Amino acid sequence: MGASLRRIGLLAVLGLPSCSLPAPAPDAGSGARSVEGEGVVPDAAAPATDRLTVDPAYEGKYEGDERLPRSLEELRRSLPRAAARLARRLGVEKPDLPPVVVVLRDAGRIPVGEGLGVMETTLRRNGSPPVAEVLVTAEALLSGSYDIETCMAHELVHALHLEAGAAGDAPPWMMEGLAHWLSRAGEGDLEEMVLFYAISIRWWSEGKPSEWKKRPTLSGALGTRTGIEDMEDEGQRIAGTLLFHHLERVLGEEAFRTLALRLLRERGALPLLKEATGKTLDELLPEVRDGYLVWAEEVFRDRSAIEGAMAAVREGDLDRALELTDAYLRGARESPLVPAVLYFRLINLSYAVGRPKEALLAAGEFLRRHPRHPWVANARLLEARAFREAGDRASARDRARVLLRDFAWIDPEIGEEAGEILAWAEEDGAAGTAGDAPEGDPPAGGGR
Repeated sequence: MGASLRRIGLLAVLGLPSCSLPAPAPDAGSGARSVEGEGVVPDAAAPATDRLTVDPAYEGKYEGDERLPRSLEELRRSLPRAAARLARRLGVEKPDLPPVVVVLRDAGRIPVGEGLGVMETTLRRNGSPPVAEVLVTAEALLSGSYDIETCMAHELVHALHLEAGAAGDAPPWMMEGLAHWLSRAGEGDLEEMVLFYAISIRWWSEGKPSEWKKRPTLSGALGTRTGIEDMEDEGQRIAGTLLFHHLERVLGEEAFRTLALRLLRERGALPLLKEATGKTLDELLPEVRDGYLVWAEEVFRDRSAIEGAMAAVREGDLDRALELTDAYLRGARESPLVPAVLYFRLINLSYAVGRPKEALLAAGEFLRRHPRHPWVANARLLEARAFREAGDRASARDRARVLLRDFAWIDPEIGEEAGEILAWAEEDGAAGTAGDAPEGDPPAGGGR
C-alpha cells in the first residue's frame, strides 16, 4: 500500500470496488498462478456433477467464531451463482471450469506478489484433472464487507484462464482487467471506480494542493503500456477494465464474447487481440484513452456538481464542497455514483474540524446503504475517529474493537490507529457511557 490511510482518509488497498486488495481496488490483490505441488481433493460429499466446493477443514484462529458457519454457507452458495453469472457474461450455457475448491486461510497466509491478498487462485496440476484452489482470507469473509459472489466470479475467470494455460504473454493488468470486467455489474460499477480514483487523487496527501497530482490520472496514463505500468495496482486494474470496456463497445457483444472466450482458452493473448481488432495492444491503448475521455464526458456531463465539489476541496472550501455534494445527492437517487459521492462527503466531513456529529450521520448513512461495499473498512475508521472527536468513549471503543477484529489485517496503520482510539476510550477513570450518538446509529459489525 502506498500512502498512509491516516493521511488520506481512504484505503488505497481497498480503494475501489474489488474483491482483491491492491490494492483494491482492487491489488496486493487477487493473484492467479499455476504451480506443481500437492493437490487438493474436492469435498467427496459434494454431488459428482458439482465441481465447485468449499474445503470444510479450516484450521485457524477463528475456528470458534460464531460467524464462521454462516459465512462458510454463504461462500458455498455463492459458487454456483458466480459460475452462472460468468456463463451469462460469456454467452455460454456453462463455463468450462476445472474442479474448484475454496480454502479458507487466516490473513498473512495468502501471499500475493509483495503484498497481502484477499484471494488468490492457484492451479494444482499433479492430479487429473487439475484442481483450481481459491484461497480466501478468513478475515475478509467474516467481516461481511465483501460481495462474495462477485469475488468468486472474478476468481473463476482466473481458474478458467489457468486451467487452459492461456494468455501467457498478456500483461498481468490486462488479465486482471478481464476478470474484473466479466465479474462486475457493468458500466455503473466502472463509473464508481473512475470517480473514486479521481477522488483519491485529491486526497493523496492530507489534501495539500502541491501533492494532489502525485498519482497519475487515468487520462494521462492510459495511452501507453509504460504509463499504465507506472501506476499503482489499483490504477492498473482500472486501466485493464477500461481496455475491455472499450473493446466490448467497439466490437459489439457477440464479437467481444468470442474474444473473451478465446483469451481464456487459448495461448497467445496479444496475437488474439490483434486478430480480433486488427491492432496491437500498443496501437489500441491510445484509442482506449480517447474512448475513455468520450465516455467519461458522457457519464459526467450532467454531474457538474461533483467536479464543482472537488474544485471547492482544492480551494480549501469544504462548506462549498459539502453544499455541492448534497445538491448532487438530492437529485441522484439510485445513480451508480451514489456510493462514491456519499464516501466523498464522509471524507470531507472528517476533515471539517468541529463537525463530528455530521460525520457520524454520514458514516451511518453510508454503512446502512452499502453494508457490503469494499469501503466499509474506511467508513468504520472515519466513524471511530468522529466518535473520538465527539467525546463518545463507549461508541469509539466499540468501533475500535470491530476495526481490530475485522480490518486491522488489511494494513498495520488501521490497527495502529484503532489501537490508539481504543486506548483513549479505555483511559483510567474514563466514563463508559455513550455521548450524543446520532439516532439510528449502525451496528458495530462490518457488514450485515
